[in-house]
Amino acid sequence: MAKKLSTITKAWTISYEDRVTLLEKLQCLQRIEQTTSEHCSIDYEEICKAVTLLYTICNMFGFENKKENGVRSFYSDLVLKEENEE
Repeated sequence: MAKKLSTITKAWTISYEDRVTLLEKLQCLQRIEQTTSEHCSIDYEEICKAVTLLYTICNMFGFENKKENGVRSFYSDLVLKEENEE
């Protein structure tokens, strides 16, 4: 029998503070786009901000790395928290 997938049926409500945080972190992606469009090297600080953006979005929307042998693996794909095997 196929596993039933959960569906979110309500609109997301994101606080002003979360929107500001997301906006600040998304600006690093804009700078990466601008930098790479000129074929220049990417600044280490921008990579750190992009990784922070990853974790911010994961926390806001309930994503995490897939567990392997009961432990979340840094190298695994992202999955929905509620679908991650215990």
